[in-house]
Amino acid sequence: MDGHFVQHEGMAAFIAALNPKGEVPAGYQSQSLRPLNVAPAKCAQVLHGCEDGLHIDAVRWGWAPFGARGKQPDSMQMPVETVSTQTDFRLLWPNGRAVVPSDGWYEWVDDAHAPHTPHLYFMRLRSRQPMFFAALAHVQRGVAPRQGGGFVILTTADDTRTTRLHRRRPLVLAPNHANEWLDPMLSPRRAEEIARHHSLPCADFEWFKVNLALDNTASQLPRSA
Repeated sequence: MDGHFVQHEGMAAFIAALNPKGEVPAGYQSQSLRPLNVAPAKCAQVLHGCEDGLHIDAVRWGWAPFGARGKQPDSMQMPVETVSTQTDFRLLWPNGRAVVPSDGWYEWVDDAHAPHTPHLYFMRLRSRQPMFFAALAHVQRGVAPRQGGGFVILTTADDTRTTRLHRRRPLVLAPNHANEWLDPMLSPRRAEEIARHHSLPCADFEWFKVNLALDNTASQLPRSA
């Protein structure tokens, strides 16, 4: 995963995919999400479970422990193989599980026949269904997103390398596992099992080249070249 991902589908569609009988919070029934093209350090809509149910909050993409803020760059992604043992992230692992709804993400790939000439690809599910990135989030409810908190997207190794685009990609969960992931009562052991063994396989995705201008966060939906 090289940088941007897309949040376009209305939250009602994401909730319906996650839980067909779930209620959509007021104001999210039909509107598309903004921004469409989410870049590091920008805010995205994040789903996280609390004792009183599912919540939707705008959270900044990027997180660093309180003592490290300003001293090192925020983390945008974290390998699932090490996240549960990293000292800085163990605080988020038990209670900070979240999912980031998305329509797909972008990858930069160098042209094998023209060095230093990158191409931009868009990755999405072959089914065109909403996807759910496994994430860890520190959500400060009731305050402006920039005043604290943040989230990181978990990544997994490409299981087949058939894409030949990137060695790692977001850890995408099927709706049933995303629901489990969001359960605040889920044990850390089960959470690690889901993260390590239940990412959707590479065969479930498709990818196509898109216009380089789509790397701009002002761009809208991806279109095939």
